[in-house]
Amino acid sequence: MYFGSVRFFKHLITVVVILLLCGLAAALCLTVLDDRRVRAESQEYQKQAAAARETLTALVSGEGKDTLTAEQVFAVITNLGADRREIVNLLYKSDKADFEDVFDMAYNRESGIPTKASEPETDVKDLDGSGLDNTFEQLDFIDTSAFGNTGGTAAASADAALPAYSSLYPEMKVEGTMPAAVSDDDTIYMTFDDGPSEYTEDILYYLKKNDVKATFFVIPSQTSGERLRLIQADGHSIGIHTLSHDYKKIYASVEAYLEDFHEAWKLLYEQTGIKADIFRFPGGSINDFNRETSKDIIAEMTRRGFVYFDWNVDSEDSIDATWNHLYDNIRAETADPVRSIVLMHDRPGGKMTVLVLDDILQYLKSDPRGFKFAALSRAVRPMHFGNQ
Repeated sequence: MYFGSVRFFKHLITVVVILLLCGLAAALCLTVLDDRRVRAESQEYQKQAAAARETLTALVSGEGKDTLTAEQVFAVITNLGADRREIVNLLYKSDKADFEDVFDMAYNRESGIPTKASEPETDVKDLDGSGLDNTFEQLDFIDTSAFGNTGGTAAASADAALPAYSSLYPEMKVEGTMPAAVSDDDTIYMTFDDGPSEYTEDILYYLKKNDVKATFFVIPSQTSGERLRLIQADGHSIGIHTLSHDYKKIYASVEAYLEDFHEAWKLLYEQTGIKADIFRFPGGSINDFNRETSKDIIAEMTRRGFVYFDWNVDSEDSIDATWNHLYDNIRAETADPVRSIVLMHDRPGGKMTVLVLDDILQYLKSDPRGFKFAALSRAVRPMHFGNQ
């Protein structure tokens, strides 16, 4: 009888071995083919990039340079089948000086969101005509530990009368107690001030590409709300950065700051449904404009349950720094702190922020410390100047 015999089991084992070997051979072939496919795709991308560079170089250096439109640049990149942002970044890093025009045209904006002409951003240095000294090591830091950070806890002692401004905008407060602080050693918090702007979609693109959640401290008056909703939809946190960003105006008194903050807080809620509970002071919590009022403003905002965040890594993208300066500066300043809150900007004219963002995120993600990335919230231990 063949079935169940020794000869049957020998044949069965032989068949199983042959099938296993065939499976391994097929898997090896698929691996080789996939590797070839990846290499071919990489080579094709490089060809596309080279073709884009050659084509765009001819366009921007030829006689028709002055009449070249953004639509024509879009058409060139689209026809080449390569990603717009990656091409422009590659072009920029290949020959930075020659491609300012390409950037300005290619980044004007294929998202479909109408680009609203915005007021030029007021340079802080010009607000009082004398320049703003924002060298934090030279400032007199104040101790905010006495204010506490629990929602609804008065900064003053229980038996002391609250200032008159404490009754302003009674709805503008954060309900509930402070959540337990998260453990955030070796965590990097990417933050973007001053937006939304024409570059918001590009910043969101690179954050999504690198699977990084960030925090946007926004000026809601600058937008119809659509870009704010894009930030919200991607799962980033949103905080208030005032409505006017006018240093002299907002820091003139506690009442002035509360009025400006309330308008921004209300507008953000109307546009997104978010009742923001975190914020950042324009210029940081201590600067040349709020030396007389900062302590009282901080005390009142803390009493209402809001949490503010300064930073310990300044990319310096607000001073029109070069690509190399931004990259090297962030890399150096994130090397030593236990945790890092990185200051960047989502602002008109902020092209260098967009150009450096992908590269610096990839560098930080490859760091041997194994950095984690997270968005700020009230559960994050606040970072204040002088208290890292």
